[in-house]
Amino acid sequence: MAAAAAVMLPPREKRSYAERTVLHGMRRNEVIERYRLSPERIKWLVDKFETELERDTNRNFPLSAETQVLTALRYYASGSFLKVIGDTMGICKASASRSVHAVSQCLCSLAIEWITFPSTPEELNVNNNSYIFGDNNDTLPRLSSSRCFLKSARTKWQ
Repeated sequence: MAAAAAVMLPPREKRSYAERTVLHGMRRNEVIERYRLSPERIKWLVDKFETELERDTNRNFPLSAETQVLTALRYYASGSFLKVIGDTMGICKASASRSVHAVSQCLCSLAIEWITFPSTPEELNVNNNSYIFGDNNDTLPRLSSSRCFLKSARTKWQ
């Protein structure tokens, strides 16, 4: 009986998935405005983390490394909710969360290479408002560890 019902049903339509590559249709200024990095820097991040971000899955359409990096950068740049970021990127909230987590782990692996603290007396005496200028309008602030003071939050019990 089940075999007869399967024969009578029309074939399923093939699912179509939206193209998720966002960078190709955007101008350089738009990319910097949305993601806070230049397209070249984003491409470098995608190439650097591609092997770490690829997932072994039996699913048909896993998220590409580019989609994961762009989702995380959009989250970092906007500070918005993961649901909103997922809707913007065309993925669900859970996938956006996994993407941000995976890219954050990859970025943490670069911390030893990219984050340095002042070690010489000359570096310690640098003005707190100094900046390290990257290429193509990528500006990263440099924090001097001697100038950063942490204050504890006041509580109602103090």
